[in-house]
Amino acid sequence: MGGHALKKVKTTRLSLDNYNMIKDYISSKLSQHIQIVYLLDVPNKTDFGDLDLLYVSDPKYNIRNLIINTFAPPEIVTNGDVISFAFDIKHIESKSADSATVADSVADSATTADSATVADSATVADSDATADIYFQVDFIKCPHVSLLPMYKFYLSYGDVGSIIGRIVNNYGMKFGHLGLWLNLFNSTMDKYQKKDIIEDIDVSKCTIRIDLTSDPIDICNFLRMDYRVWSNGFNKLTDIFDFIISSKLFKKEIFHTLNYDHMERMKKRPMYNMFLDYIGISSADINKCHSSLGEIKSFDNLQLEAIIYFNKLDVLDNEISNANLQMIRHSKFNGNMIKSYLDSIANNNYKLIGKLSKSFIAKYEPFEEYLDKTSTEQIKNDLNEFLKSAI
Repeated sequence: MGGHALKKVKTTRLSLDNYNMIKDYISSKLSQHIQIVYLLDVPNKTDFGDLDLLYVSDPKYNIRNLIINTFAPPEIVTNGDVISFAFDIKHIESKSADSATVADSVADSATTADSATVADSATVADSDATADIYFQVDFIKCPHVSLLPMYKFYLSYGDVGSIIGRIVNNYGMKFGHLGLWLNLFNSTMDKYQKKDIIEDIDVSKCTIRIDLTSDPIDICNFLRMDYRVWSNGFNKLTDIFDFIISSKLFKKEIFHTLNYDHMERMKKRPMYNMFLDYIGISSADINKCHSSLGEIKSFDNLQLEAIIYFNKLDVLDNEISNANLQMIRHSKFNGNMIKSYLDSIANNNYKLIGKLSKSFIAKYEPFEEYLDKTSTEQIKNDLNEFLKSAI
């Protein structure tokens, strides 16, 4: 998850046994303080470059300080909601069942983590990094315990989340660690029947987001995928691929066209490439898409069907009503009105527009209530009088 986030120390790959020992050790040290959940790994994987786990944020604890005080890592890096640190293998050496040390069984493929831009990086201990063996551990913040199942579903089993995301994106939806949602298309508005509450909304200028669900079971039911298969685990990688293909929305043609992000993921992620091979798509078959879904021939807008399935029509109506209201307010007052006034008095100092807008808004606070209760003509008169006195 954190990629090669660590720059000051060398990290190594670990065998499955040592990887599991680190899990046990971290749990023994932190489970009494915070709730942690480990992501599920691709089956039959024998060595690991890092360990990803979820934790539920708790205002009682500063997780970064908790990691420093518990593990004394020589390096710790924070990048958004991910905290990566160098775990010293010596912590688990005493627990090794083998008479040899854990360090003796570490793979030789230690690499210097030299990529990824980070928000902040700190050397916590003054130990000689080259004299010890370290393993990267990534703590991924989950804002609330209710979201743990969704985070785990999206982030587990390697690239499964991004592959499912590519599928649902083809139908006008988005999929991530927060669940399933959509940003309304104009074509969806055209399909919707309640024209009486729709003025002339251009959703390319006014984003209407509908959150469909953050329940992985509901998502699987919608996609016609058996959540029980996912929760029971997979015996081999092809079982994961079959689980993805079982979705009613899967079409091989979806992967004939990939945007920049997915093209980059295909280059860097072996599992993504293996999935494409499994469904019979080679790199030569793939077209690169730079812009909208309109370029993709397989695109099929199912936004309205999803809204109905998840019982979100009331939410849609409310969002449309709010968008209508914002458009009406914008038509009553906007920066172009001040620009027109400046043009009328041959004043091209357009830098004044922002300052004048703020002053006019402050004069009539609460401003939204003023816009709702005042006619367009009266607002124009008020604005003209204000500008005459202000300039």
